[in-house]
Amino acid sequence: ENIAKAVDKAGSEAGGLLRIFREEVAINRLASSFSKMKRSMNEREMAEFKKLNLQDPIAIKHFTERLGDPKLMDYVYEFFYNNILSGIPTHIVNVASNTLWMGTLLGRRVTSGVLDALVSKFTGKNRQIFASEIVPMLAGMKRGAPRGMAGAKEIWKTGRLDGYESKWGRELGGAISSAFERSPYRALRKAAPYLTFPTRSLRAMDVFANSMAYDAELQALLHRTGAQKGIKGEQLKEYVNDMLHKPESIPAPLIEEAGKFAQYSTFTDDPGWISTAFIRLRGMGFESERIGKVEPLRFVVPFVLTIGNLIKRGLEITPGVGMAFAKGNKPADVIAKQFEGSILAMATMYKISKGEITGSVPKDENGREAFYRDGKLPWAIKVGDNWYQYRRIEPFNTVISATANAYQQIQNAKSGKDAADIAVDVVNNFVSNIIDSGYLSNVSALLDQYGKRKGMLQRTATAFVPYSGFFRSINRALEAGMNDNAKYRESSTWKGAFSQVIPFMHNSQPVQLDVFGKEKVLAGGPLRQFSPYKYSADSNDPVEKELARLKYYPGLPNKKVRIGELAIQIPDDVYRQYVMTVGREMKEYYRTAINHPDYKEWPDEDKRNHLKSTFEETRGEYYSEVKAMSFVVIYRKAKPEEQKKMAEALEKSKVSDDVYNMIQEELEKRK
Repeated sequence: ENIAKAVDKAGSEAGGLLRIFREEVAINRLASSFSKMKRSMNEREMAEFKKLNLQDPIAIKHFTERLGDPKLMDYVYEFFYNNILSGIPTHIVNVASNTLWMGTLLGRRVTSGVLDALVSKFTGKNRQIFASEIVPMLAGMKRGAPRGMAGAKEIWKTGRLDGYESKWGRELGGAISSAFERSPYRALRKAAPYLTFPTRSLRAMDVFANSMAYDAELQALLHRTGAQKGIKGEQLKEYVNDMLHKPESIPAPLIEEAGKFAQYSTFTDDPGWISTAFIRLRGMGFESERIGKVEPLRFVVPFVLTIGNLIKRGLEITPGVGMAFAKGNKPADVIAKQFEGSILAMATMYKISKGEITGSVPKDENGREAFYRDGKLPWAIKVGDNWYQYRRIEPFNTVISATANAYQQIQNAKSGKDAADIAVDVVNNFVSNIIDSGYLSNVSALLDQYGKRKGMLQRTATAFVPYSGFFRSINRALEAGMNDNAKYRESSTWKGAFSQVIPFMHNSQPVQLDVFGKEKVLAGGPLRQFSPYKYSADSNDPVEKELARLKYYPGLPNKKVRIGELAIQIPDDVYRQYVMTVGREMKEYYRTAINHPDYKEWPDEDKRNHLKSTFEETRGEYYSEVKAMSFVVIYRKAKPEEQKKMAEALEKSKVSDDVYNMIQEELEKRK
């Protein structure tokens, strides 16, 4: 008892000195910031200064960060982030991830408590966690909800909450995330709530979840402290309630631990040195006094901290891998995480053994097209006749993809694949899972992951259309509502890219066709276009199943033809008719062929060769007509001097008589 008193006295004195030191530093920071300003405080700054608590170092820190006028790039970045985060699916994922993860942490507390009882019994050490903490945690969530709602309203109203910053605010950065709010121009300050509503909403949700998590953990820790002292039953409840009504008596370590738990539950803690290194890399650029710092990579990798924390959480519960994160954690907690991951991994292994789970889509275009025609989705699990994507079920997707990756590499090892190649595959698949995140779509395009580099500049530019993410979903929902379904349309051109995000322009671009001349359709009605959790019905098409079994993936024809030295781009309408005519004819032929008794007796190699050669022959039958029509359409639109060159190229070419005659006849008709 004497030791405790001495330590407590020393701690109080040290705390008092530290508080005085922090206050002095805060006041000096304030004075330094004022001395660097080249003007007087404006209306907004003066209003905030009048409300400033000079005894609160954190409040002073936030105030000084908001002093001064934003630079041009601060406006640009904030506008960009709010547009890309305005999509309804983004907000659904944020709410679902926070809710699902908090539910997982509640269940984990029970598991950890049961395991801790076994560990303490085996080792003879004192209990560290109790399963009964689940009850005060639930009570704490209820207690923290009103405070969380008040904080959320404050964020919605003012765009900030002193002493707190969500993961979205940290992604943007302090100065950037308040550019419009602290603008010297009254009009921009008035417009701020409307321009920054998307990030305000995301941050408000984080504040709400953080408050409930904080109160839940604090109440659980007080329950734990009382239980460790031997207090039980109604007395334990009274002890917890007494402490909650006298917050000044709650030990500082408990408050700190509750704060860390709240950050952990909302993915707002510091993810570590790797993310910090990426942020420094992303921050490379050049700076100007007038426009501020230009960071080109910010448009390619807008999110780092959020992704870092999601990956970290996923790895913690991945069987085996999670042991690397055991340092600083209670043994029962580490075992509980591995237990969670093992259950998820076993369920995944069962689905893999039945061929009912997918990873990333095939890298080659033809295989990728066949993958989607078969009704499959990347990073999906088959349940019944539907494929459900697990990619956005964060952070649990990490365990599922890691298990699928491990299973695949085990099969590769059994088949004699080289160990070095297997190691490369493990890394590639892990990276693919990260890059396929919606947060890294531009990275996927930059690496030309699936042939998306074409049109990347155009798609990035659409982010500067106000509320572009929101209108992307709206356009798809409108199309699905008016036409029974939404369709994939050309988006690699400037017009195609902007038609995706400008209201009512969704029908302005032609629908993409698959190799069999069928229009590509986005699964689901209007409401499903807002969902981030996609699912699709398995096609159960015998032709697609047979082609997949034979590993034969026919592709779309080349968009260019040659007439002598003249390379001609097939006009869109001619190409479209070409694909539809040949594709539909071949689909019907394949459907008949695979059911023929003779076909069923052939070896797979002969089947593959027959299907391939028939497709090429059929396409060749229409090729002459396509060649002639392409020449005529382009010739008709060309200028006189270009027409002369085309006519000379035709005369010198070695095209067949059929093609030559068709061109001449068509030109005569058009005269």
